[in-house]
Amino acid sequence: MRFRNYLAEQYKKVDLINNHKVILPITTIYILGYKLPELDYPCIKIERNYKDLVNKKIITEKSEFVECLTQDSYIVQVNRITDRYQTPLDKLLSIFEQKYFIDENKIIKEYKHLPDNEDVKIATDILHYTGTNPIERKKIEIEQEAWRTVNAAFDDLKNELETKIIEFKNAITEKTNKIEQQSEILDNQAKALNEKAKELNEKDSIIAELMKKLSNK
Repeated sequence: MRFRNYLAEQYKKVDLINNHKVILPITTIYILGYKLPELDYPCIKIERNYKDLVNKKIITEKSEFVECLTQDSYIVQVNRITDRYQTPLDKLLSIFEQKYFIDENKIIKEYKHLPDNEDVKIATDILHYTGTNPIERKKIEIEQEAWRTVNAAFDDLKNELETKIIEFKNAITEKTNKIEQQSEILDNQAKALNEKAKELNEKDSIIAELMKKLSNK
């Protein structure tokens, strides 16, 4: 919901170009600090196609109306980034690689590659400044602490819910076992009653046969 709400806020924004209000298309880039279990890839692009549903063919023309209401997306899973450093994309992703941190708060890390790409150099310079500037570093530490608090509260709630679910399942299992035991007892009683009824029917048959013989005499 956080991603959806953020995207909705971007759709409401109006940009200024040469003092003219314009509605710009949106391209979303989601940088995830966790893994999507279904997608084992560090960087994914979700593209749109225009399709003529009547004639079943792809449309190559673009519409400003459509472009401003829909968007292409990129998803980066930082925990799936490897040591690959070959293509421009590899080099850009290497900035987000979750390795080689040299402080316990995981704010400063040793960048193992020699930046040979201008975009990577600019990004690493900005990150170096942010990590070493006391004011900027304090902002990061405050945000980390806030997330730690949120995650701790979430973990507590999750553990509490899991405990309640286990207790509920155990209670259901216990009641199910009791019902099965009672059902078994009732089945045994029903069998016993059937046996008694069978014995009584046999006795009634014997008595009826004797009465018949006596009446014939």
